[in-house]
This record gives sequence, C-alpha cells and structure tokens, in this order.
Amino acid sequence: MNLEELRSVQEAERQRSDLQPLRESFYEEAGEYIADLKRRRDRAAAEAEDPFSSADVRRLSDEIDTAEEVVEAVYERRLGKLVERASLAASDMAVDEDGLSAEERALFQDLVERMRASKRAVLDTLDAGAAEGTTTDEPASESSASSDDGVSAAELMGEDTGGSAGQAVDPGAAPANGHDGRNGTDPESAASTESQRDEAPELRATPGAGSGADTDGETGNGATERVTLRITRDVDEFVGVDDRQYDLAAEDVVVLPARNAGPLLEKGAAERLD
Repeated sequence: MNLEELRSVQEAERQRSDLQPLRESFYEEAGEYIADLKRRRDRAAAEAEDPFSSADVRRLSDEIDTAEEVVEAVYERRLGKLVERASLAASDMAVDEDGLSAEERALFQDLVERMRASKRAVLDTLDAGAAEGTTTDEPASESSASSDDGVSAAELMGEDTGGSAGQAVDPGAAPANGHDGRNGTDPESAASTESQRDEAPELRATPGAGSGADTDGETGNGATERVTLRITRDVDEFVGVDDRQYDLAAEDVVVLPARNAGPLLEKGAAERLD
C-alpha cells in the first residue's frame, strides 16, 4: 500500500456510480501504511537536530495527512453507495455483496437487518390500525328484538307475546290523536289535544255507558282506544297496531293505541298523561 494506490482508488470511486471492488483488507492495509509512515516520521524527528525544520519530517507529515484524507474520502464516497445497495437488499432485491471490505460487509449486513426490522415494525403498526378500524359496533337492525329498556318490538307492535291476550285491531280506524302520518306530538300539541278532550267529553268512550267498550283496546264502534303518554326512555322504531310507524325518544308526548302503550308502561319507558 502507498499513497499512489490510495489516490487511484479515490479517483476510480469518483468516476463509478456503483461500488468498485476492493480487497477485504483494504482499510486494514491503509491503516498499516499510515502507521508505518508515523513510525518513520518519529525516527526522522529523533535523528534530526531540529525536527521542526527537518525536510524528512515535513515530507512524512504531509504524506500522512494526505493519506488519511484520501482514505476518509474513499470511505465516505462508498458509504452512500453502500446504503443504497443495502436498501435494495432489504427490499428482497438481488444485489452483489462481492468487492466489499470486511468493515463494509459488516456494516452492509447490519443495515439490511435494521431496514427489514424497521419495515416490519411499520407494517405491523398499519395492520394493528386496520384491525382496530374493523371492530366498530354494527348499527342495530330495525328488526332488533328489543331496545335498551327491554321492550320487545313484538310487544310494541301489539303482537301476542304470551303475556297479553289482545284481539286484532282494525288498521283502518281513524287516529285519535288527530295527527295524520306523524309519529307523535310535541308537548304543546299534546296539551291542545288534552284540552280538546276535556272540552268534548262526549267523544270519549265510557265503559258501561252504552259504548260497548271491551278490555282488548277496542271500543264498540271499532275505533282503537288510545292513550296519551310521555316517553321516559328512547324506544326503537316500531309499527303500531294502527299500521303507523313510531320513532320515539325521551320526553316525547304521543298518543298511542292502548295495546302499544301497555308494554311501554309496564317496562317503565313511559308515563300516562290521561
């Protein structure tokens, strides 16, 4: 190893886009060469009358500085190419590991392993995020058997669930709440309805007074008996025995068929206002 060989390696490395092949012991040999120059300079300094003015000492010092600069420049130039080659290997692409010094080979293998580990960590994070995104709760189906308060859809729709024995109700009967096609009424409308009911008591069927009322929620003339309620808990959407859809929330005031009102009152999901 000498300075001319180091400069030749440096020039070749500058001109190539890939790594030029080097001996496995290249940096070790360069280190031994520089160490030998330092030993020769120390001997020259010891033999000279004035080391600071000795030509041999100055020449050897200059050669040492130049050799160190060249070796460092070669390493830095090759380092960028080595990182690029390692990134290709980490992506499972075929690369040539020949022509590397012992130090470069160790660095290359370490870089490949670290890049692959980093990639695995990133992909695991993405997989974990995707798994969390698929665990959101599915919305409750309209055909859900019951709501949070335990009132089943079958009960609200007036179907016989074994706990009550109701008869079929005429779906074409006129609504008692006076709101065509609406699910319920607001408090002000309900108050108006109550006022009208108070002012016209003759319109309200009175059991035992010739109305023909029975205990199944129907009056003698076929009209569905209705009850005014204040909802105390949210209730799932259901279809009443009058064939109307109801979507009720807490604090709603609504006039319901008696057979639909019964389950709400039993479950504590509503309070009767009339």
